[in-house]
Amino acid sequence: DGDGDGDGDGDEDAKPDIITYGAVISAWGRSGSRDACDRVEAHLRTLKESYEAGDEAMKPNSIIYNSVISTLTNSGKKGSGDRAEELLMEMEKSYQETGDPAMMPELKTYTSVVSAQSNSRSKDGAEKAEKMLRRAEKLARDREDEEGVFLPDVVLYGSVIHAWAKSKDNEGAQRAEDLLNKMIEMYEGGGRDSLKPNAKIVDTVIHAWALSNHPLKAEKARNLLDRMKQMHEAGVEKIRPDVFAYTWLIYAAATSNGASDELKHDFAIALSAFQEIHREAVKAEEEEKEDPSSHIVMRPDSYVYSFFMKACLRLLPEGEERDNLVSGAFELSCRNGMTNKHVLSTAMKVHPAMVLERFVNMGFEKVSFVDIPEEWGRNVKRMKSIDVEKL
Repeated sequence: DGDGDGDGDGDEDAKPDIITYGAVISAWGRSGSRDACDRVEAHLRTLKESYEAGDEAMKPNSIIYNSVISTLTNSGKKGSGDRAEELLMEMEKSYQETGDPAMMPELKTYTSVVSAQSNSRSKDGAEKAEKMLRRAEKLARDREDEEGVFLPDVVLYGSVIHAWAKSKDNEGAQRAEDLLNKMIEMYEGGGRDSLKPNAKIVDTVIHAWALSNHPLKAEKARNLLDRMKQMHEAGVEKIRPDVFAYTWLIYAAATSNGASDELKHDFAIALSAFQEIHREAVKAEEEEKEDPSSHIVMRPDSYVYSFFMKACLRLLPEGEERDNLVSGAFELSCRNGMTNKHVLSTAMKVHPAMVLERFVNMGFEKVSFVDIPEEWGRNVKRMKSIDVEKL
């Protein structure tokens, strides 16, 4: 403080403590900096070295470790999953050896490590994530009599399911569904309320099947959607099938690579889903009129129309049936304000004469991908996440 008395009190007051380090580590974790992982690990090393040198006040705790693990998780860097797992092992070892509750890993610790493995771009990231889930389940069983022990919940299971769903593994979709089935079994038969499934998790598995090369992927996706309906009717409120589920069920059928007889079956799945989502949309509107607070979003979007017409193109032979179905779908997309260039492009591949006629009726001389009538696309949101032309 510059008073020159030399007693050192000012320096002692200014000495950083565990709270200071925690704040700095947390700040680096939120910074988004490329150096964030290196910096938080450096601060953790400083704390450990100070504690090992005899400074009890600098002992790292679960808050510090969780912050460092969270930073690794959010970085998505190669190897970050393995490093996060190593830090979790340190926490477990310290807790087992000392019994210090300040070092007991929390549920969110395991969830973060699973997410880190999932995001780490490692080939075996999903396998490691599931291994961590099994470890968490075992620890919960082994410590069931201890105070504060957690049980893996729907978030942790969902993270592992997501890891398998987005993996490049040929068995990724099946592994994701196997975990979903296990989770539902423990919820329904084991009284694990924290494992109550929701639409987002089942959607993840449907999406995984849709993007897979499995010859029965359309049927697999349909079975999952039917299960969502059954569970919702049985009282599981948050598992009601949504637009995403129907959209990717239609895509699963549209991209089927089965034999000719299987293609007919897959088109029947696509057509059924297309019709069903429109019925559900009407039902949702009626429910919202009765209860404005329900906010049920079930409006078919541009993906639904584009993917259904893709199913017509790939699964049906040329002819009047295909033309009529595509014409009807295009009419619906225009009427509902969901026509964009992807919908228009797919319709042009199947039935260009019909599309040209509709443009002429709107006063155009030719089909325009730039000047789509505003009325046709009034409800379209930008299709950011998917390049439909490459699907």
